[in-house]
Amino acid sequence: MLTLRSSSVNPFKLHFLNSFWAIRLLSLALVFILRRNLHEIDYFSLFYAFLFSHYLLALGAAGSHIKSLLVDRERYLLLAFLLLLYCGLTLQAIPHLSEAHILPLLIYFGIHHVFNDVYVLQGTLKNSSHPDYSFLIAARLALNFSCYLVVFWQIVFPRGNALALNVQIGYFLLMLSTAALILALYRARNLLDKAAFFDIITFEAIAILVAIFFAGRVSFLDIIFYHLVFWLMYPVRKNISVQRHLAVKSLLKNVAWTLVFFLATPAARLGIGFSIPGWLVAANLVGYFHITSSLVISKLNPRFLRPA
Repeated sequence: MLTLRSSSVNPFKLHFLNSFWAIRLLSLALVFILRRNLHEIDYFSLFYAFLFSHYLLALGAAGSHIKSLLVDRERYLLLAFLLLLYCGLTLQAIPHLSEAHILPLLIYFGIHHVFNDVYVLQGTLKNSSHPDYSFLIAARLALNFSCYLVVFWQIVFPRGNALALNVQIGYFLLMLSTAALILALYRARNLLDKAAFFDIITFEAIAILVAIFFAGRVSFLDIIFYHLVFWLMYPVRKNISVQRHLAVKSLLKNVAWTLVFFLATPAARLGIGFSIPGWLVAANLVGYFHITSSLVISKLNPRFLRPA
């Protein structure tokens, strides 16, 4: 019988924006609505405005971490390796603008995206050194990577290519990782209260449903847009129950910078911006740097990548 650690919190009565599953659901819904109702040029323009606002604010938040990294000599080799990887992938990406040639960035972003989505929930567990905690993290990583792979199966393993594989293999991996998650949740039942259990299982159930019903029907840009909206809402969730003024400040700052970048897009129709292909090239170049720095600096990554 599954028994969870007692909690005075009713998971069904959690503040909606104070739960990660709600942020995931709202982010997906917003991207879906924008995709369905905006003209392509407006959708792309809004996406790139959000993206560069995300890049800029992430760079500002990373300032103190970069300083601490520079005094940690043991991490120089890791940083050098990632920067070399960044340079190699960037050189490969520059000539290609079509979705058929985005595989290096799709894989690199997938690593960044899945790590962030998994480790963002680590605060819901009370004993991070427990072996069952590590197993739960591993199971969630496997599940989220499987979902991501199934959604983009036709890009990673295109038909007619020597590496083409049947998508049923992806669904089999998804089934195995789902079973692993169920086992991990059972083993970690003493580490979870009802609220944390509900948050994790609902958060992952949404990912499974997206993989099953939207595989091959969403673009790489759509998933990145979801990532951007999720991280727009995350600071609100983080601060809303403690310091609401910080939540409002973070939201307004993001909206303000998004508006600034939007004025330089074709959708603004001011004649002072860049074309969509120009934004795409810039997004690829800056994107590799953003992901690389995040892997070294952010705490939302495996411990061997995080600063001590």
